Amino acid sequence: MISFEIKGLNELIEMADKYPAISEKHVNKAIKYSLIRIQDQAKQKAPFGTTGNLRNNWKIQMGRFEGKLSSGAMNNGYNYALAVQFGTKPHMVSGSSLSLWASRRGLNPYAVAKSIQRRGTKANPFFSESVESQKLKVEQEFEKALSNIILEL
Repeated sequence: MISFEIKGLNELIEMADKYPAISEKHVNKAIKYSLIRIQDQAKQKAPFGTTGNLRNNWKIQMGRFEGKLSSGAMNNGYNYALAVQFGTKPHMVSGSSLSLWASRRGLNPYAVAKSIQRRGTKANPFFSESVESQKLKVEQEFEKALSNIILEL
């Protein structure tokens, strides 16, 4: 999980305790817009493999005063987004499963499979970079939410 601190969050929590209905509306809006911003950035920064699944398979889930952005990109039962974000330890992979990806890059798929078996894969922190790049805009969304709550009260 990747997260960061929001300035003014304590004030928002106080308002939510006193005026939950008004606060929920504005805070959830800030959460949703923030997640959309991060999702858009992640789609741009995610590497394009063979299928584009990592770029195109994102889901936003909203709850009361909470939101979650997750990738549905799975590959043989493991979360492909996490494997790209953090890299992998050495592991077995079939050369035939890499054939389309490798051929588009002019590589021998069996040599790539052997390299992954020996070294694993290098991390590509596209998601944490996406979060970091949107930090100021996210903070602005929450400042706006706090202002809107105060105005409505």
